[in-house]
Amino acid sequence: MRGLGSVSTTGIEILPKVCFGCGACIMSCPAHAISLIDRLAEVELNDCTGCDFCVPMCPVEAIFTISLDE
Repeated sequence: MRGLGSVSTTGIEILPKVCFGCGACIMSCPAHAISLIDRLAEVELNDCTGCDFCVPMCPVEAIFTISLDE
């Protein structure tokens, strides 16, 4: 787990076909990197710290960790 302001090599991806816009991930994100757009959660990877707090909060498992390494 990384703290706020740390450079992360991981991020999250949200599956739009699974997300129903409940907002649980938004409330759990300490970096405020997730927002609702057209009733679906979207992540701003530049703001995401890779803390993964949002992943277990999603009731439909629409969020998962991704590697940002090339």
